[in-house]
Amino acid sequence: MSADGHGLPDAAVMEAHDMMHHAEQEEHEHEAAMKRGITDDMAQAEYDLIHGAEERAARDERKRRGSMTKVKRTIEKLISGRH
Repeated sequence: MSADGHGLPDAAVMEAHDMMHHAEQEEHEHEAAMKRGITDDMAQAEYDLIHGAEERAARDERKRRGSMTKVKRTIEKLISGRH
């Protein structure tokens, strides 16, 4: 039930809202693809390519930060004399 005990559960309302928002997003993407003269499949492939590149960049950044943390800890140990 909702917080006030009447009507639909809050989770159901939120899910319906999210579903409507997703459908609107899909419609806008479809319209944008049509304006650019590409098919939905081409737009999806473009999205997948860009999204994949963003994921790889984020993963590489996390690795880089992790390796710098290891270097920093090693230097701190050496400076403090804790081997």
